[in-house]
This record gives sequence, structure tokens and C-alpha cells, in this order.
Amino acid sequence: MSDIFSQKDAQNLLEGKKIILIGDSILRSIYQDLLCLLETGEMTNELDLKKKGKNMPSFMGDKLKGGTGVITSGRDYQEIREYKRKNIEILFCFTTRCHQTSVEKFLSKLHEDRYVPDVILVLSALWDVSRWGPKGARMYEYNCERLMVTVAENFRETQLIWLLCPPVGEDVSGAIMVEDLSLVNSQFRFLILEGNKAIAQTVAAYGFDVLDLHYHSMMQMHKRMNDGMHWSSPAVRYQTNLVLSHISISRGIPLPKRWSGPSNKTLTCIENNFRENKVFQNRQFLQATEEKSVYGKTKMSEKRKHSIAERDSRDDSMKGKHSVPKGLDERKSAKRMLKTAKRELKSEIHKLETAKRELQTAKHELESEKHEDEEPKASSARKHALAAESRPTARGAGNSTHAKGASN
Repeated sequence: MSDIFSQKDAQNLLEGKKIILIGDSILRSIYQDLLCLLETGEMTNELDLKKKGKNMPSFMGDKLKGGTGVITSGRDYQEIREYKRKNIEILFCFTTRCHQTSVEKFLSKLHEDRYVPDVILVLSALWDVSRWGPKGARMYEYNCERLMVTVAENFRETQLIWLLCPPVGEDVSGAIMVEDLSLVNSQFRFLILEGNKAIAQTVAAYGFDVLDLHYHSMMQMHKRMNDGMHWSSPAVRYQTNLVLSHISISRGIPLPKRWSGPSNKTLTCIENNFRENKVFQNRQFLQATEEKSVYGKTKMSEKRKHSIAERDSRDDSMKGKHSVPKGLDERKSAKRMLKTAKRELKSEIHKLETAKRELQTAKHELESEKHEDEEPKASSARKHALAAESRPTARGAGNSTHAKGASN
């Protein structure tokens, strides 16, 4: 569900903001469409949506960073684009993996330059689950977590929105598919579904935003291109409107309300709930959106809070020194310690279960011995009872003698 943004609406919303987009060609299409919306208000030409790198040295006034954009179909392809319009800045970084060396360098350079983005948009899945071998899908979630840690440590007041990958077709073609991965093709759409679910849970655990483009694009699949992955201009504009609507609602900025029809009452309901319900307020960036915070003090997730606390403690201990973020190393060390603690806990549980079994065995033996001791006593008591019954009583014997004498 989205509102409809005109050129002026988009300019007003993004006024004075710095936006970073990190992702694949699907996100590049959204980047291009956003630039078209800001510059002309029109949709992107579909021929332009198919261009990349040096085939598009400049688009709507942006610049391709030198040394990037060399055309290749390999997974080492790099492309960084920069757009500036008055006081709106938008950077696009192409990646074939949601977190890898090139992305780390890109974000580290921004951090060193004290560049603080207002919003980071991430959309990465196509290459992650297809071109990185059989472990690619499993590593996708791990790399997502690495990116969350990097952003939480270096950009504390930045709003990160992870866009879940839109649905792909049964038959996919393009640079992400090679002959050796023909088996992946038949399972690709299901891998995307599983990847989306795992990523949504991971991103939400860090207190960042998730925008489900997969769900919202299900009714737009007739607007998908022939390659089974990319989308036509109207569908891309719909995705752009979804992103702008999310930014607007999450920051407490009124929507332009250009929609029509009763179905969009849902969007009004979401907007009202976000303003009224404190449960939604889990983002620190809201404190810095305007001079007066829209919602006041907010809450962060425990994972993100822990990452920020670690960084603060390092900053205090490294004052005056050049400190390199070590969040990833510390997380690895913590994971190793956690595994060791789990093993020790399992060992203790095993010992406890063994002790329980031994206690039950001893109890059973004690009951058996008690039963054996009681058996002879019961047998002896029965014998005495039988003997007593067989002997005549003294009174009975006297009566018998007296009866004999009387008869004589």
C-alpha cells in the first residue's frame, strides 16, 4: 500500500537528506526512477532501466565514480554513482553480495569522511543466493547480520530500510544465471522466498525497518520484464512510491494523500497507528529528524543497543587514537564463547541426568531390599496364625473332660 508522490512531493520529502542505496540491479532501477521523479516527475524510460555502468556514464545529472562501471557479467562487478541536487544527495553502490569487501570499504570511507546518511536502502538477494555456490543462501543471512553490525556501529542515527526482493519468475535469465547453475534456476523463486523470510527476521531483530516489496509486487507480476527478474517502468514507480511512503510514515511526515478509492483507508490506518502506538517507536533516528522529535525518546532492540554500547566503550578507551571498528571480531569471539558455554551446559545436563538415573536405581534397589525383608516376617506371622487356629483352647479342653465324667 503506497501513496502517490509527485515531483514536488518527493523533493519536499527528501529536502536536506542524504540517501544511500546498496544493492543489485533491481535497486538500481529504483535509484534511476527516484532520480527521474526528482528531476522531471516522469517515469524512467525502459531502455534506460536496462543500462548500467559505463554504458550510462551519467543519468539525470548523476556521476559514475571513476574506476567503477567496467562492464562484466562476473560477481566482482562494481558500480558507484553519485547524485546531487541542491541539498539532496543520493549515492548508489552496486553489490553482488549484501556484505562484502567492496561494501565494507564503501561504508568505511563514508564513516571516515564523517558522512552521515539519513536513510540507507538495501536490496540484495538475486546474486547472494545464486552466484556464490551452494552455501550462498546460508551465507546470505550471515552477511546480512554483518551489515547490520557495521551500520549500527558507524551510523547510529541512520534509518536503514531493507527492501525484500520482489518475486522472480519460473524461468530466469541474465548475468546471475550460468550453465553450471541450471539446477538453481528451477528452485530460484523458492530460495528468494526463504531468503526474504530469514532476512526480515534478522533485520527486525536489530531494530531496523523491513519493506516487503515481495508482498506488494505480487499483484504486479504482469508488469515484470521477460528476464523474470526486472520490472517495467510503471512497476518500478510503484516500488519507488512504496519506499517514499515508508520514509514519510516512519518519520511522522504527512503523506501527500493523492490516492483514491476506499482500499487506501488501510494506509490512513497505518499512518494513524504509527503516530499513536508507542510499539512502533523503536528507532533512534527519530530523535534527530527535526528540531523537535516527533515521538520523543525511542527504544532500540537489544542487539542494536548492545552493538552501540560496545562501540561507546571502545570510543571512551581509544580517545585521541585512531580506532578501527572491531565489532565483527568481537562478535566472532562472543560466538565462540557462547558455543563453549553451550557445550559445558550440555555436559552438566548430561551429568545431572546420569545422577538422576543413579538415584532412581538406588531407590529401586532399596525398595527391593525392603520388600525382601518384609516377606519372611509375613510368612512367619502366617505360620503362627495357622498353628494357633489348629490348637484347642484351654477352656474348650476342660469342658470336654467334664462332659466325659458326667456320662460315666
